[in-house]
Amino acid sequence: MATQPRQVLFQGHRRLVLALLFIGLAQGAVQTLTSSGHYLTWLAPLGMGLLWALQPHLPQRPLAKLFPLYTLAAGSLVTLHLWLALGSGSLSPPLLMATLLLLLLAASVTLYPSRLAFWTLHLPLPLALVPALGQLNTTSLAQGMVLLGAGLLLSFAILTVLNRGFEENRKQQHRCAQLQHQLARNSRVDRLTGIANRSQLEQRLKELVAENRRTHNPLTLVMLDIDFFTAFNRHYGDEAGDETLVSLAKLMLHCSRRQTDVIARYRGGEFAILLPATDKTGGKRLLQQVRKELAEANLPHDHSPISPRLTLSAGVAQWKPGQDDRSLLQEARAALRQAKAQGRNRYVLA
Repeated sequence: MATQPRQVLFQGHRRLVLALLFIGLAQGAVQTLTSSGHYLTWLAPLGMGLLWALQPHLPQRPLAKLFPLYTLAAGSLVTLHLWLALGSGSLSPPLLMATLLLLLLAASVTLYPSRLAFWTLHLPLPLALVPALGQLNTTSLAQGMVLLGAGLLLSFAILTVLNRGFEENRKQQHRCAQLQHQLARNSRVDRLTGIANRSQLEQRLKELVAENRRTHNPLTLVMLDIDFFTAFNRHYGDEAGDETLVSLAKLMLHCSRRQTDVIARYRGGEFAILLPATDKTGGKRLLQQVRKELAEANLPHDHSPISPRLTLSAGVAQWKPGQDDRSLLQEARAALRQAKAQGRNRYVLA
């Protein structure tokens, strides 16, 4: 089933018009062969052919607003065809009743996303009964009216059931879309801190490097690691460690106020800041701000051999023309390792 009611409506109506076209052609051929027809008999199939050819363009606005008139035209052509067939004697009143009944049922199936389309299609059809009134006795007329009434009630029941099913399907599709969106978001977001995860960082880094090969804009990557974070977790516990990671993520988001920047948790106590359109000097300035605010936060780390407070080591690397994303990441991580080797609580510019 299509995802949009309009698509379902137009696809179903196209099949219905095509079926009416073939019926009209067959009826016209029979009347021509029996010499009981009239040239107007071919008007309805011709009109149906034109409507069928026009229908693919209707879903496009503003033509979609003309759909009620389009169905009214289809109903008028069907009425004309039935009137001429009844007048020529090739269609008996009971067969007319059965035809109208089948049309009710077929239209209820094909036009169920729009009750307006259903009614505009059938609005002219009662006129087709006028020539039959003089050919039916009271009993036959009563039976015909009962038959058409029952057909109308059945059509309403079909419309209601199909619309309920369609609405339930639409709701399920909406729920599936929400779940897919949530799954996609979860695959890009670190569940603990709520910032980007390693996967999103590497994907965004790859995209920016590919873009910079054309634009040659500056691009800087900062890798940060909490000093002696394993000892921190061992002493304060995993829960305190998680709270520290969340606090540090919020601190970095506060320091980086551009929406284009990517703040990510790389792994464990290691973070990354990806700065588009920023050179190494801008990355250094942001890193200094992060270190300053971390010092002001005054988070204790009694089991750090270099400081009684929580500290960071960092490496900064700027993209160079011809460099790929992996090389830039390796360069920033190498600068981070160098900062650790030099005693930690510092940063190194690659």
